[in-house]
Amino acid sequence: METWVFAGRKLDPEDAEGHLYFQDLESYRQGIRYASATSENAHFQLATEKSVNHIFEYERALDQLMLCSLRRRKASC
Repeated sequence: METWVFAGRKLDPEDAEGHLYFQDLESYRQGIRYASATSENAHFQLATEKSVNHIFEYERALDQLMLCSLRRRKASC
């Protein structure tokens, strides 16, 4: 599990509608943004609005981890 920061939508003029950008937390904390980033100082994920079921907001991620933990505990009893 990793922390990513939502960087914005359609950051490149050639992007199709519905493109979402996520940036690694370390480079974001260093003040690097999409316009000034290079492949060596920042990492970005590009997703579409329809394909972000693997990305969770903090609270939702905690809920999912708790559910997983409860299922595992129940299965081992």
